[in-house]
Amino acid sequence: MTGRAMAKEKEMSDVTALPFEKALSELEQIVQRLERPDVRSTIETRVNRAADGRDLEAEARAIRARMAQIADEFAANDSMTMGQFTAINDKLRTRLEAIEAELAALGRSARLDAFAGAATDVAATWDALPIDRRRAIVRDLVDVTVLPSGRRGREFD
Repeated sequence: MTGRAMAKEKEMSDVTALPFEKALSELEQIVQRLERPDVRSTIETRVNRAADGRDLEAEARAIRARMAQIADEFAANDSMTMGQFTAINDKLRTRLEAIEAELAALGRSARLDAFAGAATDVAATWDALPIDRRRAIVRDLVDVTVLPSGRRGREFD
């Protein structure tokens, strides 16, 4: 290995992650955030809306069926103009997109359903969650931004 390659390898191995204490502190902040009364209230509201999800899914299926029916009618005969077809389809698509957004929000809140209930010990509940569910909650609650590091050493050309 050349001296330059060894120096480059050494430089790459010097990259450090967040210290464990800092990462632990940030996870504690998530638990503290989940303990806040306003967040708890939001979680309760979203979990209680989970039943609405079944209604929304049924409505989405009905809209998709209606869109298929309208497309078949348009293709089969000349009972409607292209403008009429487009107007109907656009209206249905707009409602379908709104429903899908609501369902996505309900799916995100389902990750938090373990924290519903006034007597829930948030820290104990967090500790009991599997790691994949914790990751999903962190993704929902935290925006991670990786900033460029400052220049170190000579540039590689």
